[in-house]
Amino acid sequence: MSRSVLGAVVAGCLALAACAGLMRLTPGHAQARQLMQRGQWDSARVLLEREVARNPQNYEAWYDLGSVRKELGDIEGMMQAYQTAAPGLSEDRRRALPQIYYVAWAELYNTTVELYNRIAESRDTAELAHAFETVSKAIRVRPDAPENYDLEGRLFELRGDTTAALQSYQRYITLLDSSVQLARRTGLALGISRDKVIDIFGPPQASRPSRTTTGDSMIVDRFVRGADTVYVSSYAKAQQGYRVEGWRVNPPSTWAADERFRYAPISLGPYIETATIYYNRRDYDKALQALEPLAILTPTDETVQNFRIQIYRDQGRLQDALRELSERAERDPTNKQTLASLGLVYLQLERYDDAIAEYEKVLQLDPTYDVALFNAAAALKNRAAQLQKEERERKERDPKYKENEQRYFPLLAKAAEYFDRYRQLPEHRNDLTALEHIVNIYETTRNKDRLRQIIAELEAMEPQYSTNARYWELLGGYYARNNQVDKAERAYKRADQVRRRN
Repeated sequence: MSRSVLGAVVAGCLALAACAGLMRLTPGHAQARQLMQRGQWDSARVLLEREVARNPQNYEAWYDLGSVRKELGDIEGMMQAYQTAAPGLSEDRRRALPQIYYVAWAELYNTTVELYNRIAESRDTAELAHAFETVSKAIRVRPDAPENYDLEGRLFELRGDTTAALQSYQRYITLLDSSVQLARRTGLALGISRDKVIDIFGPPQASRPSRTTTGDSMIVDRFVRGADTVYVSSYAKAQQGYRVEGWRVNPPSTWAADERFRYAPISLGPYIETATIYYNRRDYDKALQALEPLAILTPTDETVQNFRIQIYRDQGRLQDALRELSERAERDPTNKQTLASLGLVYLQLERYDDAIAEYEKVLQLDPTYDVALFNAAAALKNRAAQLQKEERERKERDPKYKENEQRYFPLLAKAAEYFDRYRQLPEHRNDLTALEHIVNIYETTRNKDRLRQIIAELEAMEPQYSTNARYWELLGGYYARNNQVDKAERAYKRADQVRRRN
């Protein structure tokens, strides 16, 4: 699976430098604060550690020592100092501690994200040890933040340690289990509209909108449902409306309010990466198990459904996939992704008539759905090939038999129509695979006028495909079959040249 670039989290700003306060400071403590104001953290730490050794109940000194150790990257020492300080601090200071931890975590997490992105893009692992150090500190500060383990797992994969990566991903999956179970009970899912969430939970008790510098908007809503407090993160681009990207159920009460309201998308990566690792190990049952939550989190994701179908096929269990998808289609007969996946299973079972029927249902729902257009055309072409084979076998058994081309020509004409509709979509205009199928269809049906038009289009694509050996072989095959010897030789020569260069 390709590596995506991770994004940073946003934390509120917080001034960690200590202020003078109302208490009378010892000389050593006062000098330490002066050093802190000048950013002389090492010297301040020495004085503060002496101070708390002499006066262990100087809670303000412990608090300042936590701030200094944080600046020096001593996360264990920071937490120990703050925990020691907490009983003797003012109420305001105690309330500020969760925000301090949040800011510290965000800084460590964001640093790790930057390191990960640089390593993933450059493939230079020189900074990998530093990345592991910072993510381990982030985990120490916020062990209940799921993002830590997604990031840690990715780092382990960069190191080539898939066993350790699986452990990190499993921790992420475990922490997200309450979110999955909530979705199972309520119908909450990634990609649904914010309005749909409000239909499920009622009006939010509180909301915190924000806007990024790109003009995109994010909002976090807090809902209460029974004993659960749910924070739902939704995202809107331009005027498309808010769509759900994640939710958290009952985040720890020790977290600051800003942290509970933090925009927190759910990552599919740990689930898919876990399934991929197990799939590559041929542990298909565990791969399917890893994908199971995604049927709840993102039920319309065709990529995930097709991955499941691939696993079932490799296990020789396509009938299980057929049963599972048929049940889903019965529950939601207008889900085009489920119907398309059902069509794919029929296609792989070579039940082409059934595949065609499913894809036509999809195209009634969405006439421009590219996957359905291409696969419907493929199913029609494969069914035509079956009928053509039957006709030829009958001819072989009985030389007097005249092949009935009309058994399969209409299917080929319909396949060509779907391939043409597929090519009318801007992103597939010059799709070489579709063009190859169309050439084959028009040669079989002897539609010379359309064939000449398609070949002319292919010839005009030379600037785009001049370095593609398959393109030249497609043209060479057509020229050879039509006795255009010079053109065929040129095309095949170009194909050989491209292969040698590559």
